[in-house]
Amino acid sequence: MKSIAIAVLLVAIAGCATRGPIGSAAAAAPWASMPSASAAIPSASQPGQDDFMPKLVIPVTGGAPVTAIPLGGNLYQPVTGGPPVPGMPISP
Repeated sequence: MKSIAIAVLLVAIAGCATRGPIGSAAAAAPWASMPSASAAIPSASQPGQDDFMPKLVIPVTGGAPVTAIPLGGNLYQPVTGGPPVPGMPISP
């Protein structure tokens, strides 16, 4: 039984010795090499990016303009409710 405990202790020590120093910079701050979170968030000033704010939309099927939120692909969700409307925004 004593020999098994010594063998486990030796394996544990050998495993720690192969991992490198405990106080290394990579072990202390693993997030230091990661890109910042602000780089992953696109800014609103990039061209071709929808802002998902309600816009005045003219429905393709005709009728009065409606205020709607863009869903993508010229499809808009009216603010007042109802089914999505295919349309064209009046403003860019």
